[in-house]
Amino acid sequence: MTSKKETKSFAYRLISFMFILLVIVFTISIAATRLLVGGVMVSNARDTISSLANEKLLLIDNKLNKLMSLGKSYRNLRELDMLTEAEDRIHIEQMLRDNTEVRSICIAFQPDLGMNSTIWFLESDSLKVKVLTGSDYQFKDWFHIPLLTGREYWSDPWFDADGVRQMISSYSLPLHQGEEIIGMLRLDAALGRLQEVVLPLRIKESGITFLISNNGTIVSHPADSLILNYTIFDLADEYEDLQLRNLGKRMLLGETGFERMLGHSYFQDKWLYFAPMQSNQWVLAIAIDSSEVFADLNSLLLINFLTLLVVFLMICIIIYARTHILSKPLKQLASAAGQIGSGDFDTPIQVSTNIFEIQSLSDSLSLMQSSLREYIENLKQITAEKNQIFNEVMFASTIQKNLIPSNLQLASPVPEIQAYGILEPAGEIGGDLYDYFLIDDHHFCFVIADVLGKGIVAAMTMTMVTTFIRSIAGFRGDSTQIMTELNRFLVKNNLESNFVTIVLGILDLRDGKLCFSNCGHVPVYLRKAGREVVKYGQTHSTALGVFEQIEIGQECLFLNPQDEIILFTDGITEAMSSKEVFFGTERLEEIIKKLYQPNPETTAKAILSGVRLFSDPDKYKDDITILVFKFLHPRRSASNGPDTN
Repeated sequence: MTSKKETKSFAYRLISFMFILLVIVFTISIAATRLLVGGVMVSNARDTISSLANEKLLLIDNKLNKLMSLGKSYRNLRELDMLTEAEDRIHIEQMLRDNTEVRSICIAFQPDLGMNSTIWFLESDSLKVKVLTGSDYQFKDWFHIPLLTGREYWSDPWFDADGVRQMISSYSLPLHQGEEIIGMLRLDAALGRLQEVVLPLRIKESGITFLISNNGTIVSHPADSLILNYTIFDLADEYEDLQLRNLGKRMLLGETGFERMLGHSYFQDKWLYFAPMQSNQWVLAIAIDSSEVFADLNSLLLINFLTLLVVFLMICIIIYARTHILSKPLKQLASAAGQIGSGDFDTPIQVSTNIFEIQSLSDSLSLMQSSLREYIENLKQITAEKNQIFNEVMFASTIQKNLIPSNLQLASPVPEIQAYGILEPAGEIGGDLYDYFLIDDHHFCFVIADVLGKGIVAAMTMTMVTTFIRSIAGFRGDSTQIMTELNRFLVKNNLESNFVTIVLGILDLRDGKLCFSNCGHVPVYLRKAGREVVKYGQTHSTALGVFEQIEIGQECLFLNPQDEIILFTDGITEAMSSKEVFFGTERLEEIIKKLYQPNPETTAKAILSGVRLFSDPDKYKDDITILVFKFLHPRRSASNGPDTN
């Protein structure tokens, strides 16, 4: 199959490449400018709006705080009974005349007290007093909520049909007689007065200001149809605007924010600023078009684009002129590079030019030609050495697996014992070991150990340990003597991986007596025939191979028929999940307890399966070794039962 011959010149290709490159550079430059300058403009807009909003918030809060201070002062006078009835009337009238923020004052008592509840307000510059008839006022928010909470309360706007017949927002304070709440003192602020403060605030051409109560109701807005008819959440539901709903929640939580509204929304493509009022936790919000926030930025970007376009055209003209000078020597270099690439490393590189860059490229190509020739030779040698090392490692792995007892030959040599072992190195070879064998006709020896480190050195140490134990076990009486000799051997030979944690035990097949020594290893578990699990976590010395003079103890117990001894290395308990949690001994014990009538094979495989399900293969992996053996029955003598000697 023949490929189509390319006829486009080097000049055309270079200009095309530079065009794409410069477009990318210019796009990134414009985007970076928009991002950086846009952030500054958003910050400036936020500061400006925040300053104006805080001014209005301070003004409203001052009015409401003044009303709250009046209420608290008057409540103190009432509760301390410092005013006569005539003085009380004069004081209320003076409060209404001196404080335009207070539209009316109501004193409402618990209906079961039999006291008149009254409302006071000015009408035509004269004081009016009305008695609240009925008892339904006790169920209204301004009375009911502070009665339940025992605290002062600002109500949402409501229409006072019994008093001034206007939309008001009420500030209620519980009246006490001793510890008991006997009624409410209510000071009413006209909603219209608050709207007069908020609505005149304008930000540029499109900015609008509105007020939201502490349950989300729109209290003031340039659009009269929204006032008291919608909440911020109603607008979010109508436009299916999740962002507005989340902002509404943040508003009611008392947060301050400045956020751009995205997608389909009542405030689409606007920036929304909101901040809480300190007095009653209402929210002042300001919305302004994004185009006004970024007006100066858009003008700056247009100027930058035109400037970059002119620069780009000038660069294209210069590139087009220079490519004619560069094309011939570059073609020669391309031809030589092609021959080198095909494997002809002896191709001569001859380029005549006075252009420094091309001459440097020619020299570099010559150097590369020489380096490639040398690299190929070295690669061949390294590959051969690597293959040899790999074959040796695989051979060592095979030897290591052959050193441990085979699970296919367990029952026949020792009919009183049923055993099963698993050894899974972290790599091709590892530093764990397990072994078991008959010392004589009546004594069964088992061992499990973890050698410090991994790889060939640890595997060699493991091989020496298991060989040494087998060689001296028949000449030493118990586990302490075998371990002591092994420790001296490791210290004396000063092996690189001489740090060994190990458990070694000797079982008397005649009566089930088991004596074992644990030198710095993980716990040993006994699973009794009745499913009881016993943990032997005490170690009888430190790890072997470190200190020559150490005392090694042992622990003895008697096994009953069908008892299982479970041994393992720390690759089990230190297996780690994706959340960096260790498998630990508790999970291991849980697996052992749940097994029903197990044998050594099912026990070992259940533990391994549990570790695999729990652990994350991408986390640190250690060698995993498990050895389980079951004491089936004691060895009987031909005449008179078990020998206990």
